[in-house]
Amino acid sequence: MLRLKYAYSLLLSCLLFCLWMTGCASTPAPKWTPLDTSSIDGPLSLTKCLELAKKNDIRAVQWKARLEAAHAGLSQSRAIPNPAAGISWEDIGLKDDAGESISSVTYGVSYPIFFWWPRAAKIKAAKINQLAEEAAVKAEQQQLEIEVASAYFNLVADQRKAALTEDIAKSYSELLRLAQKQNQLNDISGFSLDQIKLEKLKAESDFKNAQNTLRADQISFAFALGADRPFYPAVVDCEDRYLHPEGISAENENLTDEALNAAVQKDPDYMVKQLAADYAAAKLHIEKLNAIPFVDAAGSASQKDSPEGDSSAYSLEIPIPLFNWNKAGIQSAYADLLNARADEEKARRDAIAGITTKWESYRALAWKWEQYARGSSNLAEKNSKTAARLYDMGRISYSELLQSERGDKTTQMEAVDDWRDLCTASWIVSCVLGKQ
Repeated sequence: MLRLKYAYSLLLSCLLFCLWMTGCASTPAPKWTPLDTSSIDGPLSLTKCLELAKKNDIRAVQWKARLEAAHAGLSQSRAIPNPAAGISWEDIGLKDDAGESISSVTYGVSYPIFFWWPRAAKIKAAKINQLAEEAAVKAEQQQLEIEVASAYFNLVADQRKAALTEDIAKSYSELLRLAQKQNQLNDISGFSLDQIKLEKLKAESDFKNAQNTLRADQISFAFALGADRPFYPAVVDCEDRYLHPEGISAENENLTDEALNAAVQKDPDYMVKQLAADYAAAKLHIEKLNAIPFVDAAGSASQKDSPEGDSSAYSLEIPIPLFNWNKAGIQSAYADLLNARADEEKARRDAIAGITTKWESYRALAWKWEQYARGSSNLAEKNSKTAARLYDMGRISYSELLQSERGDKTTQMEAVDDWRDLCTASWIVSCVLGKQ
């Protein structure tokens, strides 16, 4: 009876400990830390914008949780199974001299002694799953970098357009001032003066529209950086720093096979599909191991206390696969593997197509910028100043001046758009080629 009391006490203590641990395992609520706008005291560089976006993006908590879950899965696959303790009491239907019932007690422990049979395969599958989750998070982070950089270049372009339209509005104000003096001297007609007034109003309207566009894009950018309230961040004008990917020349007509293959291997989406196929192969191996169900085998040892005396017993139970060799599980896992390999090959081809398309887009924009847009913008700015000077000297007519101003304005605005598009394409190529 003394052993029985000890056994009961041990089991009760284990149960109470488990209940206590379960009750203490409370899940802490996530702490949200929106972007502190008061800490931003000047224009933001692209590097700083990327840092803020990664830190304050809501998905940062999800990325961390997913990686921790994958790591937990790997730890779980490495865990050693717990033994099972049991105790049984049996009234044998007799009474002792004092009239109390006589009973026998059996207590023991069992353990899945062949747990190691699929353990290595499960650990391998968990490792692959962890790598796949890391690749999936990397793919989302790369997309975030592309989105933030694209918005950054667009904001720089907005700032340039606002400054350009402001200069144009000021030039028309000065032109109107001179025209009013000339009208008083009867050098130009009232009709021409009204035309200048109209151009001035249009220039002021363009300036106001450029300001409104800038503010709207600033608000969107602020939330992309992780703000939870509107503010209007300014960004550093990166000039020509990001026009071309580092270590890449647009003069090369095609990517080399080496560069293309290296880019495909680094493509996050392809890596995800590749690891998914490896995971499916690992699962198939586990199902094949389960054809011989050693994992269900268990060994046990027990001690029995009875009126006739104490005795020990040992047992080993191993399932015999006479009727079920896990054929259905193997077939299902094999089908999953075929699908995963097909997805892997599709992802490889999609990666090649995507990288090549982005490269061609970058080359086309680089050619346009170098051969046309850059020179045209500089020439248009020069022509605008020359035309104003010639008009003051009376060398050209008002209509010629107005035509020059309109053409130069359009050319300079188009050049800003071309600059933005090239910087964006260059950044995307840098990302897909693994340069960022």
